[in-house]
Amino acid sequence: MLAARYIDTSSAGGKLIFHILAALAEFEKSLIRERTIAGIEPAKTRGKRPGRRPTLTEAQCVEIRTAVNAGTSVQDVAQPCPSQSRPQGDRAPAVVAATLALLEQAEKGLRL
Repeated sequence: MLAARYIDTSSAGGKLIFHILAALAEFEKSLIRERTIAGIEPAKTRGKRPGRRPTLTEAQCVEIRTAVNAGTSVQDVAQPCPSQSRPQGDRAPAVVAATLALLEQAEKGLRL
């Protein structure tokens, strides 16, 4: 039965195998989660921050917030930052800039 490329879930044995495999997968996922959570705390005490590194520098974030507060449209802010060292074809800075601008607008209670 295990040599087949599929599990026949119409039989009792196939359902049993399927449920056992699903339970093992869920167990492994729980172990990974526990290990991850257990590793985050020591990393924080060593000064590490979990997660992805920021795309924009703090100076660029301040520049974007200043522009939004000054009344610059979200569309204009969403253009790639001139101080960005990435090639013009990369739209990630524009997406981040637009997201930050939208968050600032939402914090102000303005409706877009």
